[in-house]
Amino acid sequence: MNSDDMRRGIVPGVIAGYIFLAYAGPGMQDMIGGVISADSFVGFILHIIISIVIGALYTGVFMQYVDLGNPLVNIVVGGLIYGLIWWIVGGKIIMPLLNGSAILQLHIGPSFYGHIIFGHTLAFVVVLRDAALGMGGRYLTASNLAEFPRREHPAGYVYNAYDDSTGLSKIGRTIDPEQRLRQLRQKHGKQLRYSRLNESDNAPKDEQRLHKRLDHLKVDKDNEKEWFNLS
Repeated sequence: MNSDDMRRGIVPGVIAGYIFLAYAGPGMQDMIGGVISADSFVGFILHIIISIVIGALYTGVFMQYVDLGNPLVNIVVGGLIYGLIWWIVGGKIIMPLLNGSAILQLHIGPSFYGHIIFGHTLAFVVVLRDAALGMGGRYLTASNLAEFPRREHPAGYVYNAYDDSTGLSKIGRTIDPEQRLRQLRQKHGKQLRYSRLNESDNAPKDEQRLHKRLDHLKVDKDNEKEWFNLS
């Protein structure tokens, strides 16, 4: 878990929070505000803050362990799982404890459907955000890098290598992800890691297209032109 991964979920979390409130109606704001004896406006602000936290945990923690590879599967299945988690944790444990009522009363109602809608919306907006920023490939952990074998040019991979020390991302291409990561770490430090890896049939073309799309986010680092601030 790192700050870059967490930030990816902030805006999607806010949007999913709005959709949840639109479904649940003003009673939800009143209920949240009532927990601290406040009005519905304060309840609205608290709900959005909670949505930001839940969104950040989705991209910063949940997706590291439950990234299902295919974006559509992430939206349908991953979003469902994440919504159910927060229906239980938030709606059936935390809120009852704060209200002094019984926990884990798992009856199906508006809260259930609201959390499912939240989960699907969050996952959908994360996929859209990643696609817009060229981050729609596999999310990587230390254990699955070996799943990406060497390919023959012009096929290969377009990578997003994240520098934990600066918060910047290096976007480039390679035919051998493991070898390229060793080279990058020799030059830029061991804190560099892949955050995304896109398989491509024409890596030079896809890299050029992505650099052009993200040109407004480009920064100068180590006299190289492949660094971007995607935060």
